[in-house]
Amino acid sequence: LVHGLWSSHEIWEPLYQNLLTTSHSYQWKAYPVGQRPEHGKLNMGGAMWSGQTASSVYENADRLAKYIKFAQEDSNAWHVDMVAHSTGGLVARLYLHKLQSPVPDSRPQVKHLTMLGTPNGGVKCVDVFAGKLNVFSEQLQAAKELTNDEMLRFNQFVVNTGGTKVSALAGNSVPII
Repeated sequence: LVHGLWSSHEIWEPLYQNLLTTSHSYQWKAYPVGQRPEHGKLNMGGAMWSGQTASSVYENADRLAKYIKFAQEDSNAWHVDMVAHSTGGLVARLYLHKLQSPVPDSRPQVKHLTMLGTPNGGVKCVDVFAGKLNVFSEQLQAAKELTNDEMLRFNQFVVNTGGTKVSALAGNSVPII
């Protein structure tokens, strides 16, 4: 479970502790990225306006790789499914493109990625605030990655899913996915 910008693993608690465990038994394992920070933690800027600087999507993809390795080892699994919210979907897409590891059965390490509200096409209001008004300060640098121009560049190069089935719900679709 990959959280988005200005959020943390805690956003997933109502989902996996209630809905998923009661629907799929208490043996079902969910791994909200960052819940066990010793195995990796995304730096998405803390709470909005906290002043904490967020890491880039690229740095967070490396951190996601560490957490996925932990989840695989902890559950003794070759494969995982991912659900990602908002900017977490971009982090997950980048992970698939450049960091997904091969597994012995030659199928994708990440079988499914479901993106919830991922701004694959950018965020228009960020274009206005960051580009025209230059409102975002250094603490909000991560939001500048969400401009339409930045997302066009991102989508131009981040094209490989490694065979993972990708779905986008309540977000902008990407023509290549």
